[in-house]
Parts: sequence; structure tokens; C-alpha cells
Amino acid sequence: MRLVLAVSALSLAVFAQPIAVRAQCTLASQPTIVGRRASLEAPLVLTAHGDRTAVGWVVPADTAGRYDDSASVVLDASSRVASTLDREEPQPGGGQFLHPIFRVSPVVRAGALAVNVDSREDGEPDNSEVVCGAHRSLLTETRATRAGLIASYHIDATYHCRLVAPERPFVFGARAELDARGRMSGVIRLLAASDGASAMQPLSWQLALRGDRNATSFTALDVLTQRNALEGLSAVRVGDVGWFVVFRFGDALYGGWLGPSLAPLSALSRLTAPPLFVGIPSLATNGREVLIVHAARRAERDPWTLVAERVQPRAAPSAPQPIAVTAPRGAHVFAPSVAPLSSGWALSYTIGPLRGVVRGRDKQHLWLASLDAQLAPRSAPVRVTDAAGGSDGRVLSFGTRIQVAYMGGQDSYRSVRVASASCN
Repeated sequence: MRLVLAVSALSLAVFAQPIAVRAQCTLASQPTIVGRRASLEAPLVLTAHGDRTAVGWVVPADTAGRYDDSASVVLDASSRVASTLDREEPQPGGGQFLHPIFRVSPVVRAGALAVNVDSREDGEPDNSEVVCGAHRSLLTETRATRAGLIASYHIDATYHCRLVAPERPFVFGARAELDARGRMSGVIRLLAASDGASAMQPLSWQLALRGDRNATSFTALDVLTQRNALEGLSAVRVGDVGWFVVFRFGDALYGGWLGPSLAPLSALSRLTAPPLFVGIPSLATNGREVLIVHAARRAERDPWTLVAERVQPRAAPSAPQPIAVTAPRGAHVFAPSVAPLSSGWALSYTIGPLRGVVRGRDKQHLWLASLDAQLAPRSAPVRVTDAAGGSDGRVLSFGTRIQVAYMGGQDSYRSVRVASASCN
């Protein structure tokens, strides 16, 4: 019932909410380029380290059929590059990884920054390899960078995993359960491991397999990474309570609580599901609650808008709540990123066409807004992007200072641009 009520509130009428004239978010620096080429297929990852921000991204190969590379820099409080963790070095014949990369995460280990790469090698079905960040017991290959890059291989075609929560990393994954004949049992088991040498431990959480149940262990990884992928997987820690984990699976968002030892504290809950279409979630915590923000729409022809779910410690998420964002009628509002403020939240989002090369006036642009504790806009948003446009922003907060990074430009492969802002 709560879903039906929430869906009925998703209309463009929410954009008509009056707001103050004076902007509560202001740009402290204009966007500057820190990376020449970034893939839109992989998100930017921002990780706080003291008062500085590490940014990681995937560098696409400049030749078709070649391989990707990783890159990462550290920004000071003025959004200037203070150091380079993993230099952007696209090679004429491809990158330095012999497999596709789907996320580059700066991580904090023992107080120092390193770079972690989540990736998969697309080899023969019986020789597929998944890279699990921070799982040192399975470490078989490393590539040195200034900060040290860790790439851990788990050779098991029934298994798929990713690093989550880079500021306090651990590994979260899914395993296709097999029956006695070596075929799919119809169940996907979720697992977790700490940032250490411990093995992946199965959780009580499970999902129903979608699609072909006649697959064998040799094709299980393909089943997991296609129709059964855990998309947008991320987590935040709330004090001594533990971690809240969220991801998109199929047409719905799922989330749940894990304790400090990574044992489940709650059942795995379905946050949103059809008839509400949902985007990749962004989440943050202010230490008192968790906020999940994502794009949503009721039908494929409807424009995307933004909704949020609030989560109290150990509790299930609240009903989806529309966020009143100023946008032209019929425009798509998507790719949100959220960070906590002292008495509210900083929110970035993209307005414009969904994908493809965009020219003329119809460009993607990144906006930044300040929300109060009830998620109402405090004032008019500020546009972060310059005339070149851009999308898929990420934000981190340091008190009232906000670090923003986004994909600049409008082409298929974009630059990485950063700016500083202040939000009250």
C-alpha cells in the first residue's frame, strides 16, 4: 500500500513548489579538468581522506577491442590536484588491465590511500575471473601505483562480488547456488567479507534467480552478471550499529542492515518495485539516519524524477518520498548523489537527455541543491557545469564545504571535472 501511495505522488507537480530566491549553495571554484577520458559505463568514486578527496575513474581504451585502464587523483580543499594515486596513461594498444573494469575505488587502509579495481575477465565460460577488491587471501596479481593498487582474483564461475563503502571497505557478493547435478538451484546467496584475509561468509539473505535455471557452473557467472546483476551496490556505516547495504536487482531496490561483524541485523527488504521504475541508488548517512536517493518513474515514456527513502538504524526504509527539484516540464532528472550537511543534505543531480551525444541547447547539466532535514529544497539550486555541460556527478561534504566531481562534456567518453562549493 505504501508503494501505491508513493507512486501517486510522483508527478511533475512537485516541481512547482515555491522556493526562496537566494541560493544556499554557491560555487567556490569553477570546474577544472583532472582527467582527460572517463567511461560513462563506470561511475566516479569519491573517497574522503582527512580534508582531501580521492577521485577514481575508468579510462576507456582509445582503440576498439582493447582494454580499459584505471586512474585516480587526490584533490585538496580548493579542488586542485594534490597528488596522483594512479596516473592516467591510456596506451595506443589499450590499457594495462586484460579485462573490462566496472569501478575504480580509492580506498583507505591503515590510514593511507590505495586504489582498488573491480573488474571481470571475459574469457571462456569455465575460465572467467572476477576481481574482488580487498580480499587479500585471494590475491594473485598486483600492479604497483604510487599508492599501491590491489586486484584480487576469485577463480569461481558461480561467484560475483564488488567492493563497497570505500572509506571503510569490505566485500559484498552473490553466489549462484547449485544443486547436486551441478545446475542452478534457483537461489542466489549473498555473501560478505571484511577487509582482510577472511573468506567470504554466506548471509541469510537470498534472492530468487531470474532467467535460465538450466545453466551449469560453467555459465553461472554470465547468469549473475546479466539478468541477475547487483547494480549500484554500496553501503554506509552508522556508528556502532553497523552497515546499511543497498543495490538494484532487476526492477527493484533492496536493502538491509549488517552488524560490525557483517552478520545480518535485519531481513533483506525490497525498497521499491514495479510499477515504479527505479534508477541506481545513492546513499549517505549523517550518523543518525541513512538517506537513499534515486531516480524513478511510473512508465517508460515518463520523465525520470527523484525520490528518497529514509532509514532509521536497524529499521526498514520509509515510504518513497518525492524530492521537489526545479526542472523544465518533461525534462529527465537523474543520476543523483547525496551528502550530509549539519541540518540537512547536499544533493547533486543531472537534468537533460538520458544518453548519447548531445548538441545544441539540449545538453546535460549538473545541478547542486541544499535540502533541509525534511528533504525540502532550501532555495534555488546552482548549476555546477559550464557551457560544455556534463552529467553523473558525485558529492562529498566536509562541513559546509562540498567537493563535486562529474563527467564533463557531451561525448560518449568524457573528461573528469571537479569543483568546490559551499552549502548551508
